[in-house]
Amino acid sequence: MKRISNKSNMIFHALAIGCNHLNMKKLEEIAKHYNYYVSFSSLVNSFSTMKFFPVFLISQYYKNYEQIIKNIKLEFPNTICIILVEDMNTIDEVIATKELFFILNATDSEKSEFFFHQLWYWLLVLGSKKYSLANNNTCTNIAGGTLSLIEETYCKYDKIYALTRKQLAILKVLLEYRGETVSRTILLDRIWTSEEKIVTDRVIDTNIVALRKMFEDDGRNPKYLQTIFGQGYRLTLE
Repeated sequence: MKRISNKSNMIFHALAIGCNHLNMKKLEEIAKHYNYYVSFSSLVNSFSTMKFFPVFLISQYYKNYEQIIKNIKLEFPNTICIILVEDMNTIDEVIATKELFFILNATDSEKSEFFFHQLWYWLLVLGSKKYSLANNNTCTNIAGGTLSLIEETYCKYDKIYALTRKQLAILKVLLEYRGETVSRTILLDRIWTSEEKIVTDRVIDTNIVALRKMFEDDGRNPKYLQTIFGQGYRLTLE
């Protein structure tokens, strides 16, 4: 089977919570086909020590899964939380949480591969819509110009700017938070390696200044890429 091509597969990571009873080898094998990376949590390795996984798969058998989801949303804004439902007798209880869920028949080994394929494909569609990466023609309008995450360019008034890897990464994180303030710590943890962090965090400022110039944003009173004093940065699209 041909592997699905997804240039932006870095956003499709999943942390599986309380899913140790599933066929992990098959779950991970099929995930790779959809350009996912999956890690598995345990009671010893708490999810709170794992940062920045946009997708959380949570077994309904995991204790206090509703509270876990609330904690995740506080710590990881704009992520996708999925309750894996394996007991149809409790479906009403899951629906009452008003959270996304996926019905997974893990008891039928012959069909488990089919269900895993359906799960990853469903998440691929959800993720694509969430991050506006549904197809290669999808672009985002910022400051009167057009940002293409696929072509890694920003175009305004017929000027085309090639984004550096760090500039693109910063914009992806800011877009993920959709108008919310993103701290410098989050940007450093998400984008820069430990070796790079040792040098200086001023590289963030350098890239922010360069992006403002592209947007033709007022450096003293920026409208689109704002500095929130003592908190971080916020991106306003229009």
